[in-house]
Amino acid sequence: MDFKKLIQTLIPFAKRKPKIVAFIYALLSPIKALNAGSFKNLVDEIAYKQSITGQLIYLEKYLNDLYPSANGGIVIQDVANINVPYIYNPNENQTVVYIHNSSENATPVYIRNNLEILNEDKFIVKVPVTLSFVERIMRLQIDFYRIAGAKYSIITY
Repeated sequence: MDFKKLIQTLIPFAKRKPKIVAFIYALLSPIKALNAGSFKNLVDEIAYKQSITGQLIYLEKYLNDLYPSANGGIVIQDVANINVPYIYNPNENQTVVYIHNSSENATPVYIRNNLEILNEDKFIVKVPVTLSFVERIMRLQIDFYRIAGAKYSIITY
């Protein structure tokens, strides 16, 4: 922002005396210092933080930006429960799930309850072994953006 031009346009022509202009420059010098340095950096930092969401791809980008020594090695793997068998009513016309006796030597079908499914991790954060990090701090950084209720684990590879 050009404060010199702003002052020249806002002061009426009749009052643009050198002493008044110098006085207003002196009043605005702290604001110019803020605008030039820390305020602009703060605005850029807040804009960056607002661009990160709880989506895993943005969370992965955020962690790789926080830990540049990982060279993009931090990976978030989505753990989807695709193979969870679901038992339907006959009138729903879905694929039939056969449950066998142990004497029939068929592949076993494991049925889980809701608590077992809810307690599973929704994603896994994979961190390179060469990266030195404090897990508690990384968890705080992930928790700031993750979707509420999504469980995760951090492993090194």
